[in-house]
Amino acid sequence: MTERGTFEERVGRALDDLYPGALFLARGDEAHAERILTATLERASRGSHARPPGTDWGGWFEALLAGEALRFGEPAGEAAAGGAPLPAAAQAIPVRARVALWLVVFRRWGYREAGELMGESREGVVDLLAFRHTLMTALMGEDPQGSGTDGVAHS
Repeated sequence: MTERGTFEERVGRALDDLYPGALFLARGDEAHAERILTATLERASRGSHARPPGTDWGGWFEALLAGEALRFGEPAGEAAAGGAPLPAAAQAIPVRARVALWLVVFRRWGYREAGELMGESREGVVDLLAFRHTLMTALMGEDPQGSGTDGVAHS
């Protein structure tokens, strides 16, 4: 999606997608998510003038956010209990897997493109995406082993 407008207008349109992504990538740690997002926007402001016509601004912002999440790594300490279900479920997933999931599953990047950004082979991205099961079981509140001992009475 190529967008027109000033840099500030492009950032404003992108923030609705970037903040939830930063929160997921930071395991629900709001302070860490804000650090990642701030660094992303600072990097974007320094590089926006060099973007060629026809730039997919949304994809470019996504790439910067993913790169900053990898650079910052895991948040210090445990994320606060509660919060939005998706970031809370992401607590059991390593940062590289969260980045792969965010790019490929949530943002619809191709495996090759995500791998190039992350410095991973296509097969490496596939391996990281195996954490989808961990994410889904955490979201559904089920036993990751699938034994049915999820704490819910079944009849």
